[in-house]
Amino acid sequence: MNNQITNFRRSLKFWLALKQGDNSLANQILKAIENSGAKLSPVEKLYQDKLKFQESLNDKDKKISNLIKGKILKGSQIG
Repeated sequence: MNNQITNFRRSLKFWLALKQGDNSLANQILKAIENSGAKLSPVEKLYQDKLKFQESLNDKDKKISNLIKGKILKGSQIG
């Protein structure tokens, strides 16, 4: 019973952090929920997917930037 109450409180704090736009706090709470082994709510799963997608997008942006920089450097060396 205590675990259910604790999980409910975490989920409520997570939801309130998102509602207030406090992504940093939401990230911390999500990590605590994940570490506790509790089943994620649909909103928590969706937010987790968003974070994974955002990380993947950032990685791809870095790769694209590095490719562009490499082409610019090669182009400036030729001319």
